[in-house]
Amino acid sequence: MSTTPGQYTLYRMDNSGTANPSVTQQASFSAAYQVPARAPQPGTSDTLDALDGRIQSAPVWDGSRVWFTNVVSAPSGPPTEVRYGFIVPGSNTLQFATVRHDSTSADFNPAIGVGLAPNGIETVFLNWVFTDTAFNLPATDTVTSMVYDGGTLPNLQGTDVELASGSVTHTDGLRFGEFASVAIDPAISDSTCAVTTNQSFLAPNGVWQTDLARLCSPSQVQVPSVAGDTVGTARIALANASLRGTTCSAPPPVPPPARAWCSAPTRRPGTRPRSARRSP
Repeated sequence: MSTTPGQYTLYRMDNSGTANPSVTQQASFSAAYQVPARAPQPGTSDTLDALDGRIQSAPVWDGSRVWFTNVVSAPSGPPTEVRYGFIVPGSNTLQFATVRHDSTSADFNPAIGVGLAPNGIETVFLNWVFTDTAFNLPATDTVTSMVYDGGTLPNLQGTDVELASGSVTHTDGLRFGEFASVAIDPAISDSTCAVTTNQSFLAPNGVWQTDLARLCSPSQVQVPSVAGDTVGTARIALANASLRGTTCSAPPPVPPPARAWCSAPTRRPGTRPRSARRSP
């Protein structure tokens, strides 16, 4: 599927895996929204480019629905917010809702993951970034999850857990990272654990950092920093944080301000992230 301001389009591929595949536009949906506004930062007039509303992270197929998320400026809504939802190809229907950190935040750079439990109930994970000048919060990586077993999707606000918040950047209009992901842990039988990545700016100089966390709905597990470790040492550290399929349990409380999630080596603002710069 793809999107342009105000519209979602569903495409179907036939004869995949053959020498003659074809792509057909199956359906299109009107869903009023405009290109999102730039995200403000606290203490500066420099803003962050929240992109143009396209679906930047991979949609997810759950067997009957195509789940997606993108950032929009909706009518009568905030100028920069995250929308999530799904299209049902069997009936050509669309459903969506919004997710925000709070009533004053600008929310953007989202990714979505969907875990399928044996009983048909799904755990939906959403990962995004927000700024909030009302509370002096620069670009902050955050996550939320919910259980979905049918019906109307809920609008979510204030349900997220902040993972990492660094500093502002003074590169005005900087195009934000375009790098976010949610991966469901296949070793957990009920698919209620996921690993997320997103970005923020390292204090105090505003260079990029990539934040990694493992989440088990409704709790999260702090991930140790493995930047600079040998492969063997990194594997042991990540295994101890349940990143190799061990059982997931709630961690001991992490007192604020301890939000030291695993960070990959940094890059300068204005450059694109590269997989070679991520932690193992």
